[in-house]
Amino acid sequence: MASENRQCDQIAVDRSLIAENGAPRSTGKSQCGGRTVRRDYMESDTMDSQDTRIAERIVLCKRERRAYEIWLETLTPLNFLLVGVGGVMSLVAGLSIVTKAGVDPKIAGWVAIVGALLTGLHSRLKCDPHQKECVRLSNQFAELQIEYERLQVDTDASRRTAQLLALEHRLATIRGTGEARPSKRSIAQAEREIEGTKQSA
Repeated sequence: MASENRQCDQIAVDRSLIAENGAPRSTGKSQCGGRTVRRDYMESDTMDSQDTRIAERIVLCKRERRAYEIWLETLTPLNFLLVGVGGVMSLVAGLSIVTKAGVDPKIAGWVAIVGALLTGLHSRLKCDPHQKECVRLSNQFAELQIEYERLQVDTDASRRTAQLLALEHRLATIRGTGEARPSKRSIAQAEREIEGTKQSA
């Protein structure tokens, strides 16, 4: 009986890291006279587990932020080409026709058409909304990175757990509602830069 009572008192606790949706979960089980006891309750992770999770989140936010920055650096000259060049071509073609500058009307017409096509393609691709969304997401990941870095040095266990849970909710919301993604090449380049920084450190 004493041995069985000791088994009943020794409940095995399965601690899971906070899930992607920010909901912590844990269960406790023991065998007592053939009966299975299950406990479901909110339980904070160990400090080591939290340190690992926070470090992973810092890298993730850094990678996402940098990937968006690289993608925006790629989009900027393309945006200039579609809007700037397209607008200039249409303007020059229109002026040459109005002022009768001696340009062949057919050439001027084709220049105007190409300019209109470039401008129309810019609108068709929704370049401006896409770039604005990329800027917004880049800023949000940058803010999250700073918050996780602050949390990394917090030594208050209860406050740390509560703040980690809140940050996990924010991260899940940002990743679930974002309407723009950087290119795969931008993500790969961001990963290479982060790995290079780790190795140099």
